[in-house]
Formats: sequence, C-alpha cells, structure tokens
Amino acid sequence: MNPATLLTILCCAASLGCSGIRTIDTKMEPVLITDLDEMAEEYVKKLNSEGLLVKFDKGDVIPVEVLAELPFANVESGQNQLVFSQTTYVYLCKDGAYVSPDGIHFAAVYDGKAVRKLYGAGQGSFSIGFSMNKEDGAKLITGVSLK
Repeated sequence: MNPATLLTILCCAASLGCSGIRTIDTKMEPVLITDLDEMAEEYVKKLNSEGLLVKFDKGDVIPVEVLAELPFANVESGQNQLVFSQTTYVYLCKDGAYVSPDGIHFAAVYDGKAVRKLYGAGQGSFSIGFSMNKEDGAKLITGVSLK
C-alpha cells in the first residue's frame, strides 16, 4: 500500500472518531420512566456496576433542577420540566451520561457536536436576557436551543 493511501485511510478513520458518536451494546432492557421510582434501589446498584439504560417515550416528562453557583449569585430550584419530543434513550454509567434516538448510537451529553450530528440538528445557541414589566417585575431569561 502506498503512503498516500495509508494517510488517507488514517485521516478518514480519525475524522470518524472525532464525531463522538459511538455504538454502545448494553445488552440490557431499557427501563421506562414509570418504573424508576418503583425500582429505585435496584437501579442505583446497576448504575454502580454495568450502567442503566432508560427509555423516555415522546411526551414523557421529568422534573429539571437548574443549579448555578456564581461569585455574585445562586439559582434557587424552581418548577421546570423536561418534556421529551421524541423517543430518547439515556445510558447512565460510571463514564458519564449518553443520549440516543435509537438505543444503539449514543453521544455523550456534553459533546454538543456529536449530539447535533446524531439528532441531525444544526447550530445551537445559548441566550441570556433581562425582562421587566409591572405584572412580573424584573426577571432573567436564559435559553438553550439546538435545532
């Protein structure tokens, strides 16, 4: 094999690995959100060993707690909810948390580039705004978008 061909193959392989999308063969049945409370103790044990695969169906809702500790302020917990717009698998393990639309191909939740590629999304944005009116008073508005 000539050096140019070898270099091309290595570059292609390296670029595929950079996406952060990986196939995870969990060999486990996904847990439904409705079972989480009922079997919590068993699932905590699984988290500490082989990991846990959770399936969220379209329309499933889970509470979200927003935390922020800044040098000048803290965020107090509110009543936010995450509503799933499509079936999503979340694999939780010692290495971290991974998301998947199909339960086979996963991206680490912190890898924005891989999540965008996996879900076919474009660029993302993070916004911070400030609003003030007589009815609501002053409020800080933050948002994250990935579409």
